[in-house]
Amino acid sequence: MRSGTITGGSPLIITWRLGKKWVVGLLSLVFITSLAAAQWGSQNMPEATFYLLPTRGWELCIGAFIAFYFAKKDRVVPNVWLSQSASLLGLLMIAYAVFAFDKNTPFPSLYALVPTVGAALIIVFATQSTLAGKLLSSKIFVGVGLISYSAYLWHYILFAFARHIRLEEPGVPLLLSLSAASLVLAYCSWRFVEQPFRRKGVIKRSKVFTFALIGSVSFFTIGLVGNFTDGFAGKFGDAQSRKRVELRKDHERRSDAVRLGKCQFNSKVVDIDTFLAQWDCKGDDSLPELKRIPLIVTGDSHSADKVMALKANGLLPLQIGGAGCSLVPSKMSNDCKKIYDKLYQEVKDDDYYEYLALSAYFTKDELTVEAIEEMIVFWKKFNKKIIFFTGMPAVPRLRDHLQKNLMPVINFRMDEMSKRPEIINLLKSAGVHIVDTKSIFCKINNCKFYMKDGTLLFVEDTHLSVTGARLFGKALIENDEIFRRMAAQ
Repeated sequence: MRSGTITGGSPLIITWRLGKKWVVGLLSLVFITSLAAAQWGSQNMPEATFYLLPTRGWELCIGAFIAFYFAKKDRVVPNVWLSQSASLLGLLMIAYAVFAFDKNTPFPSLYALVPTVGAALIIVFATQSTLAGKLLSSKIFVGVGLISYSAYLWHYILFAFARHIRLEEPGVPLLLSLSAASLVLAYCSWRFVEQPFRRKGVIKRSKVFTFALIGSVSFFTIGLVGNFTDGFAGKFGDAQSRKRVELRKDHERRSDAVRLGKCQFNSKVVDIDTFLAQWDCKGDDSLPELKRIPLIVTGDSHSADKVMALKANGLLPLQIGGAGCSLVPSKMSNDCKKIYDKLYQEVKDDDYYEYLALSAYFTKDELTVEAIEEMIVFWKKFNKKIIFFTGMPAVPRLRDHLQKNLMPVINFRMDEMSKRPEIINLLKSAGVHIVDTKSIFCKINNCKFYMKDGTLLFVEDTHLSVTGARLFGKALIENDEIFRRMAAQ
């Protein structure tokens, strides 16, 4: 590695003059700091953590460490047995990440060490004499490797448009067809775009930078215009535009009804410390016409829907919760833990509150026996009678369907998952009162997401509209003994 490869302005320039040991030391510090930030960010700021360099830098550091290893003249060459074992382990680690990780896996976090360390083991130990080396150096793998980046770019475009056009998750046959098409397109772009650009003299460097600048400015301008025109709203017809406006107004009414930023935390509206400092949603003096009831409602944004439903029917519970806040301790973000700590301090010595209602739009890994056991233990410490709402129905891509005059299909999958026998038996054995959300919702209009006059019961994919919440609350009071008793008191 030559010092000329270090770009100006980099902190490495300073340490480079001190020797490679200092450089490695600095990179090690960057690695540890970046990995720690990634682990924290995956729980608290997942989107920024995924895209920004400071939380992905540790992955680049692994590559730098490998480069230093190969640059070392007196490095110890591993024996055949070690090379075979380590390279095969690397393959297994990557395969494990491919098949075991899913959208619920925090990434990049400590989990990301599995595929990255696996790749490092292959780079360092997979020689031509190892099984992993022979496999990966075969013509088919080398060919796929040459077009892999182009395939990565093409597959994303094809998959995104397939989902946009069909308004549903493409089936396996279509995904396989699109994958094959992405490989064909990847070869074409590798052959006719990448290769010419790599040949010296074919395309001048000045033209490369000119085209790159024009492309960047063009895409930036299109994105900016799209943002300020609400996604080029002019492309929609009058009926579609009216539906967009109606949905936007319904969304604003819901935000006001759930008291977003005041009683319900959302990091896009207010920071956590400000939210907790100004939170005062016990008696809520701003709503004197409502009857206070001995009920606490907490959880993610779906708990806010339940509060909205009760308020719309004249009842006032204690409200506190946060967008995306899990009810399972091991899956709670730091902000959500602060919210629940605040709740505990507020009600631990308050005998008025008899019931604690838990409501969330659960993920698969929150509906395991282990996760539910963990949830029960955590909330039992509040010393209240626990009410558990099963998963709420969903109307996937409601807005997109309505804009295309298509009829979406209501989905009760999360409700059904939360009512699996092992989950229900566990909750009942712990003395938890279960509210069958689907049963209550279906009392409104035979499980439809709209009323007979066309009024929507949902404002977005999983959240009730103000009308939907009012009708849900009415059905809840009429059909659940605990809520009926609280309304009658």
